[in-house]
Amino acid sequence: MRDLVFDTSSIITVSLNNLDGKLYQLRKLSAGRFLITKEVKEELVDRPLRGKKYKLEALQITRLIKSNVLEIYTKQVDIDSVLNLVNNIYFSNGRPIRIISKGELQALMLAVELNGVLVVDERTMRMLVEDPESLMELLEKKLHTKVSTDNDNLKIVLNYYFF
Repeated sequence: MRDLVFDTSSIITVSLNNLDGKLYQLRKLSAGRFLITKEVKEELVDRPLRGKKYKLEALQITRLIKSNVLEIYTKQVDIDSVLNLVNNIYFSNGRPIRIISKGELQALMLAVELNGVLVVDERTMRMLVEDPESLMELLEKKLHTKVSTDNDNLKIVLNYYFF
């Protein structure tokens, strides 16, 4: 089985819906690894433990890591240039629209690099890869303004980095 790479939101969804036990069960049945990147761990565990919100969820996720259900992928995935390209695809009023976080993009690029499966519940991420034109329309509806696309950046991101 291929490795599963989780982004931040998918693990949050599991934790908030009290489905950690199901993740333990799935891990036992799977031959592949359940991976998160260092940035995803930062978003899931490190930041919440330093603040006041989401500490319980951070502790639950820490337990998943300590029990080897989730494995932190330690090899650095360089994404800064790609993150800049991705977040400069869509524009509103001449300003770029930030559509993807560093953790989401790291997870996606790691899944591509390992030929793994990305576990994501973000509609924006899916639409960027599957249907960027519809993402533009969705952004227009959400922002109540005209959105333009830098097609050069879109082509570079989709053709070079993801396919």
